[in-house]
Amino acid sequence: MTASQVRQDIAHSQKAQNNINTIYQLVLGRNVEPEGLNANEDALASGQTLNDILFKTSHSTEATNQVTNFLNNTIGEVSDDLVNAGQTMLTSITQAYATIKNYTSDQLQAAANGYQTAFSTAGNVLDSLMPKTQSQWIGLAATMAVMVTPVGETVAAASLLAVGGEKLLATALDAELDTATVYSAVRVSVSGATAEASATFDELAAFDPQASGTTLQLDANTTVTQVASTKYQKENLNFSGGNEAAVETLFRKLTGYTGNLDNAKVASFGNGGVVYAVATPRGVVSLRNVSASGKYWTIEFSPLLSNGVKKVKFDF
Repeated sequence: MTASQVRQDIAHSQKAQNNINTIYQLVLGRNVEPEGLNANEDALASGQTLNDILFKTSHSTEATNQVTNFLNNTIGEVSDDLVNAGQTMLTSITQAYATIKNYTSDQLQAAANGYQTAFSTAGNVLDSLMPKTQSQWIGLAATMAVMVTPVGETVAAASLLAVGGEKLLATALDAELDTATVYSAVRVSVSGATAEASATFDELAAFDPQASGTTLQLDANTTVTQVASTKYQKENLNFSGGNEAAVETLFRKLTGYTGNLDNAKVASFGNGGVVYAVATPRGVVSLRNVSASGKYWTIEFSPLLSNGVKKVKFDF
């Protein structure tokens, strides 16, 4: 056989088909159609690489529409720079996935533990949180996989990321915001824990993330109802109802902070997105109005609560 014939055989092999389909699942959220499979196999046979196919898929009209929908629903603004950043993120996350897809849970956790984004002063959420090196992309992909790993999972979990561009970007945003919250310099602190703060911490620590229907009093006039977290939200307490002012009241109860919240701002993202953080005797408590869904306000704890809860999310 000639080198060209060998390339033809490899390009049309089952392994090549699986790799092409994985790109489509990650970037577009669907299996490759027969016409697309044939065209991409022919492209491989003619000398293109899987990275060429990934780049082309990430910059396709279908992927661009997903990026635009994500930006509209989550960031609240769309620009050429943001779309380009989203396309770059799709490409880089998928390349990192190729490295971690066979990792065990322990390997994923180790890579996630080593991930610390180097934050810049860029003016938009994607650029400001964009990893700068391949190892950081691998760390972000591993962090995303750890976030969605079901409780008790002990085998490779990265296949859970095969959800499509819009959801992939949303999961990346949540992972990055979590990292930003942990590693941002906290500007305000409270020296002692109030009785109200201790009682509120204890109340939240008594919740079971898998339960539903339990209520939580945010302020004198606002009660929210728990919605059971899925197995992919093992560290979340989810509540339905409430409003911005009531969630802010709960944040102040937990921290004991009575000053101007602007003094506690640690990051700003997109169109009105903001993260506040206060150092307390029980650790850092943060509040943000940016989430992968574009709806939730989130209170986050570092370290975790005693029941393993990391985030409390409110869907108004």
